[in-house]
Amino acid sequence: MEQIPAQLPGNTINGVDPATFQRVWNRVMPDQSLSPIEMDTIEPVPPEQPIQPIQPIQPPETIQPIEPVEPAPPEVPDLPDLPEPPSVQLLPALMDQLYAAWQRSQCLTRQTSGSVNRVFANSAEEQRRGLKRLSAAYFLQSGQWYTPGRTQNNARMGQSRTGGLPNLLRERYQWERQWEQTCRQAAQAVQDEAVRSLLNCLAQEAAGRAGQIRTLLEQTVRFSC
Repeated sequence: MEQIPAQLPGNTINGVDPATFQRVWNRVMPDQSLSPIEMDTIEPVPPEQPIQPIQPIQPPETIQPIEPVEPAPPEVPDLPDLPEPPSVQLLPALMDQLYAAWQRSQCLTRQTSGSVNRVFANSAEEQRRGLKRLSAAYFLQSGQWYTPGRTQNNARMGQSRTGGLPNLLRERYQWERQWEQTCRQAAQAVQDEAVRSLLNCLAQEAAGRAGQIRTLLEQTVRFSC
């Protein structure tokens, strides 16, 4: 292995002029990186800088959610005063009539028995429900409750009458037919669909009760040979 000549003080290598040495070295060693002359000119590598420690990443601050502000409800303008519908004038009169019929049916229920008692008891129950429905309809229309009064006509209808069962059935049959017509006429006079439907329903119930009374009357007819 070839030894690299040492460079001596005074810019001479083993007493040889550097220019002469360089020419000889170029012929022998094309790679100049190992030349003693070039090695002296290489700048020293600076020392490595110490590695700074990595600072831990701070977590982001928690952002408090902002509560949404509910908008204020819009102001509802006052509705203008509307005229009273026709049903406000009709319903109290209808309740008075039905209240009198209900009292009459209750009275006949206490005085009869058998199939006649069942017919009048059924009539009293249907008339009681009809009164409650008419009362609710009147309240929805007017905002007031109406209590049927005991008028003079109602008092006469609630009194017990004599004359035999056929006359009694005839009386109640005629009243139910008249009540049916009254409800149908009132239904045509009102504009509210709910009240009109209620009156038509009461008319159908009256027709059904009239049919039951007619059947009872037919059963009382006797023919002798």
